[in-house]
Amino acid sequence: MLDGSPAWDFQNRSGPENGDDLEIGIISGGASIDYATNRAYFASRRAVAESQNTLWCISFTGAQPKLEWARDIGNVDGSPILFNGVIYVGTVAGFVYAYDTSGTELWSNTTLSDGMAAVALLKTNPNPTRGEAREAMAGNLCRCGAYDHYLNGVMRAAVMEV
Repeated sequence: MLDGSPAWDFQNRSGPENGDDLEIGIISGGASIDYATNRAYFASRRAVAESQNTLWCISFTGAQPKLEWARDIGNVDGSPILFNGVIYVGTVAGFVYAYDTSGTELWSNTTLSDGMAAVALLKTNPNPTRGEAREAMAGNLCRCGAYDHYLNGVMRAAVMEV
């Protein structure tokens, strides 16, 4: 409001005292707003000893905001991105998730899969060629474009005989 007072607030009246565990932790970034559906999507850290949920959808269709759904995806230090009806969000553990606007998980991935593929390769082939390393890591979806960095790391690890 013009006087600095809030137009509304979201009091998630959930919590153990009300029979559930939907207390919101520290909100770690801005919200993505879908003006067509009057919804906001935001992420948080896990609440201390309460909620494990960290991805949230709140609607603004009534007099007060309403929690539509919440998901536990691990701690998030950023904002979810809404693009073409898909919510993308990454966690501090290196996982990336895609959800539709109803809260259904569409896919998830982690950069950890590249590390696990590298470990498996070096256990079976301690001195791989670059081509063998590239083949062993094929199929791991990487949205950051760091494949060459991963391959360089595998080749360094092979030389170190880990």
